[in-house]
Formats: sequence, structure tokens, C-alpha cells
Amino acid sequence: MSDLDHKVGGRETNLVVRNLRLSNFTERNCDALIEEIDRLFGIDDVSYNIKTGVIYLAYDATDLFP
Repeated sequence: MSDLDHKVGGRETNLVVRNLRLSNFTERNCDALIEEIDRLFGIDDVSYNIKTGVIYLAYDATDLFP
């Protein structure tokens, strides 16, 4: 992949991927959480598997948390 395959603010060399287990989330409040996270600069990809309770995050670590 090249940097052109990522959202604005995401660079391949600094890409970090996390799979985090969440608890006490419903489909309704999870949709709001995904929308909010996806708006952050540096987030390349975010998704949630409601059955397993795992959120997938891919982000450029240099831009997200200055």
C-alpha cells in the first residue's frame, strides 16, 4: 500500500492497528462511537464487531495523539 491508499492524515510508515474489546455497548451507542472516532484526524479505519465486542482501529500514531 502507499500513502495514497489511506485517508488524509494517515501514512503507511506510522500506521498502528489496535483491536480493543469493549463492554456495555449496544448497537445504537456503538454507531455514535464509531462516527465520533472516524472524524478524528489521523484515523485511517475504524469498525466494530457487535458479536465479539471488538473495535478495530487503524491510525497514524504521529498525528492522533500529539
